[in-house]
Amino acid sequence: MSRRIAMYGLAIVMVGLTPSGVVSQNAEDQIHASYQKARKAMLEGRYEEAEEAYKAILKLDPSLAEAHANLGIVFYLEFKYPEAAETLRQALKLRSGLSRARLYLGLAQSSLGEYRESIRSLEEALAGGLDAPYRKLAQTHLARDYLALDETEKAIKILKPLLDEFPQDADLLYTLGKAYLRLSARAAEKLGQAGDTARVHQMLAENFVTQGKWTEALDEYHAAVTRDPNLRGVHYPMGLLLLHQGDVEAGRRHLQAAVEADPQNIRAREFLDQLRSGALPKPSIEDALVAPASKTRQPAEAVDPVFAVSSVDPRDVSLSALDKGELLYGRGQYEDAALLFARLNSQSPRNVDALYWLVKSYQALALSAFEGIGRVAPDSARAHQLLAESFEKQERFEQAVEEYRMALSRDPRLPGIHYAIGLSRMKMGQWTEARKEFESELALDPFNAGANFRLG
Repeated sequence: MSRRIAMYGLAIVMVGLTPSGVVSQNAEDQIHASYQKARKAMLEGRYEEAEEAYKAILKLDPSLAEAHANLGIVFYLEFKYPEAAETLRQALKLRSGLSRARLYLGLAQSSLGEYRESIRSLEEALAGGLDAPYRKLAQTHLARDYLALDETEKAIKILKPLLDEFPQDADLLYTLGKAYLRLSARAAEKLGQAGDTARVHQMLAENFVTQGKWTEALDEYHAAVTRDPNLRGVHYPMGLLLLHQGDVEAGRRHLQAAVEADPQNIRAREFLDQLRSGALPKPSIEDALVAPASKTRQPAEAVDPVFAVSSVDPRDVSLSALDKGELLYGRGQYEDAALLFARLNSQSPRNVDALYWLVKSYQALALSAFEGIGRVAPDSARAHQLLAESFEKQERFEQAVEEYRMALSRDPRLPGIHYAIGLSRMKMGQWTEARKEFESELALDPFNAGANFRLG
């Protein structure tokens, strides 16, 4: 996406190449002819021709800052990041006010892993004034730089207002979702450090459910209730998992316990009613574990199929802070819930209940962003990438590769996709095919650390 914007930007950056007064009329004519050739080559994606045309211009007049700037952008689009950075710096020495040259200098620095330098360049470019497409490009990469530096909160602070302005942008939604997953993983790590608690096993069980590992999930739920027999939120998924294993009576008991613990659990009631007519098919049980029930409309159920929503008002002053946060979560107010649980965690770092719900709140925010991609761009490269990543987590590598291929068909230059395919091929023992994918990734991005490492 950023490179498509870059190509659009070139048509605007490449204006007013006015040779200095020291060149002859013949040289000036050659400069204008090379400029037209470079412009046409760029718009048609023939970067090598554009590179040669700009080099020809600079041989005739090395003082043309705009020519240096455009050559630097060409280098960036060719993944020649060191050359891009050097050439763009030269453009800025000649003319410091070229905000777009400073923007692409920041992009090149980011691609080289020089994130602090990139942040300075991008912030200076934004301060110098950029039109909407370039401002969006600068802010998106600024957020990614902060993510690379593990300054996730700063990234989210940039991405949220940007999405308010560009709500249809799949790349922004994808990046925001990944940022929230980063916060979720950080909170989960803290939860794991709290010891062998029921909440730790509950979180592990839920993760196994998302991976389709039903036996492992049930084992972890058993471990959770062994440590805390009164733990809320476990009877419903345990009931479904036991039904999936064929243990109908045990499954029925847990579903009944779920209803007794929360009379508002409509889905548990429905399954109990269905059990009176006979055993439930496994596909229906699996759908209930990983997708919201069709007859329910509570906000949390859109991202958390095993959550049972309460009808209590979260504004009730008699509620504890933890209960209030859980109710906010249930109503789909994930940001408010995350803020409350984060505050509770800062006040009591070893409060495993607050940590557990903090993990879930960040996960819900991430999933909400990813679901946004499904709404606004269901056949986009990012949509197929997300589906591929989901298959990969479930160890369904053939399907993951198929979806990654679909992503590439939508955006052949999307970074990291060939590398992801290569990893899937490795896990299937297809070493020759994996190597080809890593090589394809390096052909697009010679600085991909993972591909370079895998190829030695």
